[in-house]
Amino acid sequence: MEEEALRLFTQMEAEASFVPCETTMASVLPVCARSKEFAGKELMHKHAHGHMDVARRIFAMVDLPDIVSWNTLITGCVVQGHVADAFQLVRQMQQQEEDGVAGVVPNAITLMTLLPGCAILAASARGKEVHMYAVRHVLDTDVAVESALVDMYAKCGWLALLRAVFDRLPRWNTITWNVLVMAYGMHGLGGEAMALFNRMTASGEANPNEVTFIAALVACSHSGMVERGL
Repeated sequence: MEEEALRLFTQMEAEASFVPCETTMASVLPVCARSKEFAGKELMHKHAHGHMDVARRIFAMVDLPDIVSWNTLITGCVVQGHVADAFQLVRQMQQQEEDGVAGVVPNAITLMTLLPGCAILAASARGKEVHMYAVRHVLDTDVAVESALVDMYAKCGWLALLRAVFDRLPRWNTITWNVLVMAYGMHGLGGEAMALFNRMTASGEANPNEVTFIAALVACSHSGMVERGL
């Protein structure tokens, strides 16, 4: 019966754009607490992208949140622009102590979630903090984490660190090449950007796409290389 109640609650939200009131949540939250673990996680994931207050209340009902639950809440904070809250949650998850259970250790997904938030706010200090954590815990070898670092450093304007991370990637795809070319071009380094563009096209490692050519044109525009762009 409880699983059916949760199913109907989710269906009602999806089909009627229903926003739960206090009375509804007072009925649903205890069901989440008694229900199978995945049911609460599913509802938390759903609300973390729109109703963080509801997601937090569901999260509070979980006795010992695991890494999936923490990452869901952290993602919700970043998506809604509450990056400081996301970092606070990361600190809380590591300090969690209950009945002798150690805190939860951030994983690659946690870092991949935090880095776009740093990029949005151009919070390079926060981004470096995440990078150092990745190095200390050998998560900087994860391709997805390294790609997120490339994007973050590009948006924060730290070209030296961007290039250092880029050069460490085991393989380069079109997206990472585009980020590199665009970053150099946006910061007035058109010559370097076009050299990277030529290297990309000559290497055959990744195929240029529309974004690649836009990045090259931006590089020419920002560096006064009009003839090169033509």
